[in-house]
Amino acid sequence: MASVGHWYTSWQQEVSKFKDDVILTGDVLSVTNGPSFAKIVMKVKSVNDRSAIISPNVILYWYHSAIQLRRHQHIKVSAKLKPAYGLANPGSALKQQWLLSQAVVATGSITANAQPELLLPSFSFHANLSAFLDSRTLTNARWLKAILIGNRDDLSSDDWGIMQATGTAHLFSISGLHMGIIFAWCYTLFAGLIALWQKVLLRASPHYSASKWSLFPLLILTGSYAIIATGALPVVRAWVLISLYLILQYKRVHWSTQDKALIMMCLCLFVFPLSVYSASFYLSVGAVITIWFLLWSFKARTRTIKNKISQLILMQFMLCMMMLPMTMLWFGQISWIAPIANLVFVPLISFAMPFFLLALMVDNLFKFDQGGLLVLADDVMRWMIEFMTLIASFAPAFSTSMNTTPVALCLFIIVFLCLCPPLAYKRVLILLCLIPLITAFLPADTNSWKLHIFDVGQGTALAISQGHEALLIDTGAAFKEGSSMMRQVVIPALRSLNVNKVDTLFISHSDNDHAGGLADFIQYFGAEQGRDVSILSPASGCVAGEQWRWNALRIAAIWPRTPAASGNNFSCVLKVSGPEYSVLLPGDIESSAEYELLYQQPDLSAEILIAPHHGSNTSSTGIFVNAVSPQLVAYTTGFKNRWQFPAEKVVDRYYEIGATQFNTSEHGYIQMRLSEDGIRVTTFRDDIKKRWYLQQTAESSTFSLPLMY
Repeated sequence: MASVGHWYTSWQQEVSKFKDDVILTGDVLSVTNGPSFAKIVMKVKSVNDRSAIISPNVILYWYHSAIQLRRHQHIKVSAKLKPAYGLANPGSALKQQWLLSQAVVATGSITANAQPELLLPSFSFHANLSAFLDSRTLTNARWLKAILIGNRDDLSSDDWGIMQATGTAHLFSISGLHMGIIFAWCYTLFAGLIALWQKVLLRASPHYSASKWSLFPLLILTGSYAIIATGALPVVRAWVLISLYLILQYKRVHWSTQDKALIMMCLCLFVFPLSVYSASFYLSVGAVITIWFLLWSFKARTRTIKNKISQLILMQFMLCMMMLPMTMLWFGQISWIAPIANLVFVPLISFAMPFFLLALMVDNLFKFDQGGLLVLADDVMRWMIEFMTLIASFAPAFSTSMNTTPVALCLFIIVFLCLCPPLAYKRVLILLCLIPLITAFLPADTNSWKLHIFDVGQGTALAISQGHEALLIDTGAAFKEGSSMMRQVVIPALRSLNVNKVDTLFISHSDNDHAGGLADFIQYFGAEQGRDVSILSPASGCVAGEQWRWNALRIAAIWPRTPAASGNNFSCVLKVSGPEYSVLLPGDIESSAEYELLYQQPDLSAEILIAPHHGSNTSSTGIFVNAVSPQLVAYTTGFKNRWQFPAEKVVDRYYEIGATQFNTSEHGYIQMRLSEDGIRVTTFRDDIKKRWYLQQTAESSTFSLPLMY
């Protein structure tokens, strides 16, 4: 694992050296089309005509794309690359960890006005099936593509919302479950044919073992299905495990359950080492172990079909219940209706999927342009999606407002103990596990207050909290596709931090990187929570002389002098003062505003300062820095931003006065707890989740592996 991690880091070191555009050649792995851009995942074969020894993956964004790219095409593009990076905040999925699990070493954008050059068209069987489904006039072609060939590129945000609410996303992402369904049907078919052969045609022949005579056909059929699914990691992993099982059956070798589990896990990690960082690995392993545990717990000895069906239903329900804590741990939210929805849709998919696959193969073989089995498959899929949509309308996903790790662990132990046979002190153990869940609802400490600096890229989003209450300062940016940092980062983080009452928002100024999430703030904290929210800005209420009392804190607006609609130099400047410490929040003011502010406010001293204008050289003048004289300074910047914030001269000015400096692009989310005991700083990358792939900045390395030739 260390060597794989070093290979990954070496690629990031290499990418960080690319100052200009590079020429990439490689294969398109997936294409997702947005409103104004296309997202392309590409396996890189060469960089600037130098071939990669082991091909990594990159993600490229193509804005205003002129041609439609497809999977498996071999292309040549000019792109600007940055090392793989993701925002780091509590309550949000770690993009950087996901990029690592997918062997994505860099992200970037295709050079404007430079069209990708198609070197080879897509000849793969998967591409042909995808094109065939696109050519048919099917209402639910996107769902059929997802469940049959693993292509989810065409699913809309509404489709994802339905799957999230019902907890059925795993059914429309080809995984070990689908491979298991195909294997079970193929094995049953071959076993039935062999039994029929023996009873009808060869009554006097010796007994034929289904495991022995169906070994190679099963390996070929399941392997072919893995190819259709583009060799997706969960599918190939399941195929490897099925192959191991079949070989053991063929050789009549007996391994204990523990040996099988350990060897299968080691084999998976040996073949796919980076999968240890993916959610799918733990969910798959967790599901298998849970099934084994349930079989042991129930000690199935059923004979009648009725009892077997009852036990399967019960096992399916309990499997979903035991997987809920793991889902909460990885995704920060759970769907309480998921066990019921899966109880319905897992059997439906298990029976419908072989027919869907048969319909696709038959219609593609005979090249039906209309009619055929796919029309019936489309109708069946339509009924299923309509039913899912109905369930989703009554069962929105539940997002936890607590720290998910201890909650998920306690829930898992509770469910595990409930399923265990009678144990000594079983009830006592369950009650002990309930304590962390109960403490989450106890009153929070109100003797201290906290400044939260969220990692929202090139933008600003802050919160001041005391207990379970908070007020916000700025929202981060919004994007053309409709999402925003408020919805993606700030709201999930506040839930995770158990902050559930927010009714005030200060907007420093109207630039998108500070006020883009205003609409989502009003929608969530106002409309969805049924509260009256206050919004203060330089144009409305936040002008010099205004003061507010919020719990034990005093908030004073010290700039601008008169209401202003927009402009960096008319940012709402706030000074938040507590019993012992104060925080200065200057927005994006520049040097001229700093000079005027110093003239009007003789005392600007504060222990904590959010650097004006993200650390731009047009701000943080020497006289301003000395006047504030902060102990702690925080920059809110994007990773390798094009303005190169914070400016080196600005960093030097704060260094000269002895201030400790933090940067969201380097430290991620930053929390500063202020109390009579002092100021305690906690950062996401250094304290909350200290992982090697979050620590490295891809700037330098004592030794890097040879990557290209």
